[in-house]
Amino acid sequence: MLTANMDRTEKLPCVIIGTVKQLMCLRQYNMETSEMPCWYYHNDKAWMMGFLFNEIMRHINARMQAQDQKILMVMDNMSMHHVGATYSNVELLFLPPNTTLITQPMDLGIIRSVKCHYRRFLANMYLVEAENHEDPVKLIQSLNIKQAVDIVTRCWSKVSPGLIANCFRHARFVKPDSPDAAVPPRLTSRV
Repeated sequence: MLTANMDRTEKLPCVIIGTVKQLMCLRQYNMETSEMPCWYYHNDKAWMMGFLFNEIMRHINARMQAQDQKILMVMDNMSMHHVGATYSNVELLFLPPNTTLITQPMDLGIIRSVKCHYRRFLANMYLVEAENHEDPVKLIQSLNIKQAVDIVTRCWSKVSPGLIANCFRHARFVKPDSPDAAVPPRLTSRV
């Protein structure tokens, strides 16, 4: 799960869900501190589930309380996001069904950017190993969870503030006093 604000001044650590209760490679970190490279959660299937979503939201709410901030989080309409809980410093706004591809800023280029950075990083590792006459396939297959977490968090940090702002603008999230606020939404149709 990736979370950023629309004025691009803050990105929360990425949320990673796995099957292992506690990753040994992350045990040195306290999840409540900002030094944690990601927020790690677990369940048997490594899927986002309602109870996990509620736990993540409580974590975000606690962080917003500590910063004395109130936020509105725009969420897609997945059933697991509807946990029925309320949070003191986080309000949830659910997008209409079947509109995520055109109204969710994360789906308009931010997630793609993280994936592109990740693939580029792996391709560079592969090429370096091949140039050193090592077996690059073995290197990729030998990646451990800590390395994958480090790569994902590094890729999330490489997503530029400008890209985040552009994706929010493209989804028609603009501040009322912004020059973009006067532009009517673009209508699109797919054949």
